[in-house]
Amino acid sequence: MGMYKMGKLIRSSISVFILLICIGNAKAQDNKAKVDSSKETISRLIEQCSSIIKKFKIDEKFIDWGVSQEGRQQKSCWDKIYEYMDYLRADNQRLQTEKQRLETELSAINKKLKTKEKELQKANKELQKEIEELQGKSKKLNAEIAQKSEAIEELRREEKSLQKEIAVWQEHNEGILTRADSCFKAGNYSAAILHYIDYRDEKGTQNIDALIDWAKECQQILIDADDWFAKKNYKNAAAKYQELLKLNPADRHAKERYDFCISKNTEPKEFHFGIVGGLSITNQLSDSWMYKGAQNPQFGFVGGLLFEHKLNRYLSFQPELRFIMKGSHGKGYTSDIYYIEINGHRDYLSNVLVENTLNLNYLELPLNLVLNIPVSKTTDLFIGAGYYLAYGVSGKLKLLPSKERYSFEEEKWKDVFSGESEILKLNSLDRGINCMLGFRSYFDKEKDGGSFFIRAGYERSLDNISIRGRNTATFKNNCFYISMGVFLQ
Repeated sequence: MGMYKMGKLIRSSISVFILLICIGNAKAQDNKAKVDSSKETISRLIEQCSSIIKKFKIDEKFIDWGVSQEGRQQKSCWDKIYEYMDYLRADNQRLQTEKQRLETELSAINKKLKTKEKELQKANKELQKEIEELQGKSKKLNAEIAQKSEAIEELRREEKSLQKEIAVWQEHNEGILTRADSCFKAGNYSAAILHYIDYRDEKGTQNIDALIDWAKECQQILIDADDWFAKKNYKNAAAKYQELLKLNPADRHAKERYDFCISKNTEPKEFHFGIVGGLSITNQLSDSWMYKGAQNPQFGFVGGLLFEHKLNRYLSFQPELRFIMKGSHGKGYTSDIYYIEINGHRDYLSNVLVENTLNLNYLELPLNLVLNIPVSKTTDLFIGAGYYLAYGVSGKLKLLPSKERYSFEEEKWKDVFSGESEILKLNSLDRGINCMLGFRSYFDKEKDGGSFFIRAGYERSLDNISIRGRNTATFKNNCFYISMGVFLQ
């Protein structure tokens, strides 16, 4: 029991000794953070002591064992205790060294913090100084802005005053310019020139000189135009008025005078003379046996002299004296009244194919009323119709019987107007209707000079021109023609 108590005493002494060392270390600290660190160190030392006691088996069993062995190992136990005490001293020394190192580092950190604090204080002072300087500049700028605002307000008041003066001045000048323009448009160029000069003198600008020169030019053209008009030279007057209207389209006086001159100057001349020529394509409207087989058109010439009497701008009367070739070319089967003479003997032929050629030449007088339709400044479309009278100056008929049945020479040409031909006798007088369509191109815009025209026409006889002979059928001229010509000035 005595050893058991002794073991407990040893354990208590060791604990107290360790606690005193730790408390001493804690007292050496100057702040709460170091005390907390020492407590952690004490906890760690206690754990280490417990580990050593377990290592050396310093427990109740050991003490009991030592007691039961009657203290045989007492010396060894104390040696271990002393050894552990040395270990604690060494560990305490290590802790003191660590403490000094930490204190040194803490001192260095405190110095750095103080240095940074001083630098921050210095920077704060400089920043405050800059802020004060900026505030001073801001006050100066505010004062300058206030002064500028007052100056601007003063300028605005002056500007409004000037605008009022300018408005009054412009209204005055615009009144002069408006009156000048009104006079110019009305053709009162003298008054316009005076107003333009007043406007230039008051405004002090040279830009108005162009308007003054323009008005002077118009004034001179008007003087020349009125002079030609007074002389009744409407052609020259119209040219001058037209020139003036190009410069001033609003001049009513010039417009009225120009229209009047055009109406006088463009009145067509009453008479025109022209020549015409072209191609005629004719056949016969007939029920004669001569055309029972076939009938082909006969081509010929048409041409002559043309006269024109202008009734007004649109209507004209056009008589024409022309030479025209008509006729036909056909085939037919003869009747029993047809015969030919061979060596003084008449041979009557029936149902024989005979070729025939009829050539008729007429002097013709068409009388047409023509409607002229303007399609441009220099071109008219015209349509005409009327009546014609014709006189046959010559007419020949030639017959050729089929040589398959008869071998004899063809019949010679025989006159159908004089009665030489016994087969066909025609009246030399002919009358009929005529119509035409064409276009006419004038050589000048006034449509007063010469012109060129192309036309197509049609005419046909109204009466039967066959009067006697062994051929009692009906004959009427049927003609289509194309011609071109010129009207002389």
